[in-house]
Amino acid sequence: MIKDRKYRQKLIARYLEADTTVQEEIMLAEYYRTHKAEADEADVATLILMDYPVADILSDPERKRDIRFISMAIRHCSLHSPDGYVHHTTQRR
Repeated sequence: MIKDRKYRQKLIARYLEADTTVQEEIMLAEYYRTHKAEADEADVATLILMDYPVADILSDPERKRDIRFISMAIRHCSLHSPDGYVHHTTQRR
């Protein structure tokens, strides 16, 4: 739907009137991250990407899995630490 230029133009008009939902703004940002903006949309694309500079990393199942794994590893380390904190240690040779 976002690939439809007329629909995108309506969303842009609503965005400029501050009448879009966060989900619609994220949808526009994701579109402009992966597609070159038309000449008449370039300024708006820049604004939207400034509001939403990074894609939601949790929307990618693989990244979500990695983040959960790292989070579990940190929790595991802190649970097995004598004082409950994660310590970074370096070994000297």
